[in-house]
Amino acid sequence: MNQAYKQSCEAQKGFTLIELMVVVAIMGILAGLSFAGLQGAVKNHRVEGAANNLAAFMERVAALASSRSETLCIALSGTATLNVYAKCSVEEGEEVDGTKQPDQLVTDEDNLVDSFTLESPMTFVTTSCDNLCPSGDNSCGNWLDVGKGIFVPKLGLSAAPISGYVCAVYSDNTSFAAAYKSKSNNKLLAYTSIEGDAWEEE
Repeated sequence: MNQAYKQSCEAQKGFTLIELMVVVAIMGILAGLSFAGLQGAVKNHRVEGAANNLAAFMERVAALASSRSETLCIALSGTATLNVYAKCSVEEGEEVDGTKQPDQLVTDEDNLVDSFTLESPMTFVTTSCDNLCPSGDNSCGNWLDVGKGIFVPKLGLSAAPISGYVCAVYSDNTSFAAAYKSKSNNKLLAYTSIEGDAWEEE
C-alpha cells in the first residue's frame, strides 16, 4: 500500500499540458499589453521631443536673424528637413489663362544659413494644425506656406512672424508636434496633440 501511495505522489509531480498552455497564454497576453504600452510611450516621447526641438530651432532662427540683422526665410526640403535661407524673396505668381499661379519663394543654395531635420518617423505637414490659431487671428498661419515663414529683425522683439506655427506629424497621422507663436507672446512654444487630443504646451 505504501508503494502504491508513493507511485501516486510521484505521478502528480510537474505540470499538465493544459496548465502549461494556460500559463503561456497569460504570458502572451501580458507581453502584448506591455508591448502596446511601450509603443505608445515611444510615440509620445518622439512627438514631445520633436515639438521641443522644433521650438528651439525656430527660436534659433529668430535669434540668427537678429544677430545677422538680416531677413531669413524657412522652406521645406523633402518631407522632414527645414532649410533657412538669407537673401530670399517671394515672387508673385503670374496669371495664366485667367488663373493666378501660386506665389514662389525664391532662394539660392549659396545662401543656405541653417537646416533642421526631424527624426523618423516624424514629417512636416502644411495642413492639419490650423486649430492652433485662435479664431479671428488672420496673421496666424503655417510658416511653411509661401511668404509666411519670414523672420525679420525687430529691435527688442523676436524676429519671428507676429503669430503662426510650424507643424509635424507622427507616421500614424494622429499625433502632432508644433512650434507655435501667438500675438501675445514674444517667444516660440512647443505644443503637442497626442491621438487627437487638444493641443497642450510642453
